[in-house]
Amino acid sequence: MSSPENLAMHDMLRKRGIPTGDDLPGMRTFFDSMYADYVVPASVKREKVSANGVDAEWFRVGNPNACIIFSHGGGYVLGSTTSHQALIGELADQRL
Repeated sequence: MSSPENLAMHDMLRKRGIPTGDDLPGMRTFFDSMYADYVVPASVKREKVSANGVDAEWFRVGNPNACIIFSHGGGYVLGSTTSHQALIGELADQRL
């Protein structure tokens, strides 16, 4: 049996309408907008950078003495620092 959270997620996806698999830009926009309401903790500072031409972002808290490299799967096709900003920010804030 699915959890209430899982059922709520499926309901939200049905209501929003998921773009088809052949509309990659639409799918990226959809996933970014789906999580836009989830924010990064105020203690976390974001810095956009380029890693040899690949867009990336630092999520920093205070004076860190460690680094987490977060690489979301999604076939490296979907998912971004926008869609996963709350998760990445929470990891940084908790110094996990």
